[in-house]
Amino acid sequence: MNNDSIEPHDTELLVKQAETIEDLLPRLARRMFHLQENHPVLDMPVGQMRVCAALMRGPMTLTALSDEMNATVSAATQIADRMEKVGLVVRSLGTDDRRLRFLTLSEAGHELMRSRRLIRRAQAKTVLGALSPEDRQQFVEILQRALKAAYSSWDHVDHNELDPADLDLP
Repeated sequence: MNNDSIEPHDTELLVKQAETIEDLLPRLARRMFHLQENHPVLDMPVGQMRVCAALMRGPMTLTALSDEMNATVSAATQIADRMEKVGLVVRSLGTDDRRLRFLTLSEAGHELMRSRRLIRRAQAKTVLGALSPEDRQQFVEILQRALKAAYSSWDHVDHNELDPADLDLP
């Protein structure tokens, strides 16, 4: 169903539902995916977290990374420089084209993100465990359909964006 097929009397209900979801989803994500006070990710700037999230999928050029982050190459380079200094990323030359330089998570960067992901998954399991199996399945299916609808309404050329849970929440 698209916005053109919404009856005028349903518009007010849709607005209220959108307001409720806008309130509930961030609150759920904050509580479901919180980290212990001493987890190192909590001290990371959001830009560095976004880089780590992108590099979890594999090596990237700074140009590709800047496109994914919707940032300038200069900004991505500055973030990468800081991350390289603290040992979270490494740069390497391309194998097919030696002019290309790739950014990759270091072993320490991978371990940091892996531990974050394991903690978040365990917390999600705890929260979802309070729901019945049927409710969990329905919840997952609704989220998948909502994400598909979000993709179809997003006018960005490359739909390979970062995981929303990795963007804003450490």
